[in-house]
Amino acid sequence: MRTVQFTLWHHLATHDLSAYQLAQAAPGGVSERTVYALARGETSRIELSTLEAVTRTLEELTSARPT
Repeated sequence: MRTVQFTLWHHLATHDLSAYQLAQAAPGGVSERTVYALARGETSRIELSTLEAVTRTLEELTSARPT
């Protein structure tokens, strides 16, 4: 079985963002609790709509920030 590994916490740190900032900017009611769980790698499943909202928001927040 293949798994997907998320490196959200590292990505947030690289772009000087917090999980709180990501949760506040994410559309569709992505909760802070969900974002923190994703960042800590504590989720066993994720809704595709949540994943889309988080990744889209990350793109928007990091597009103007240098790495």
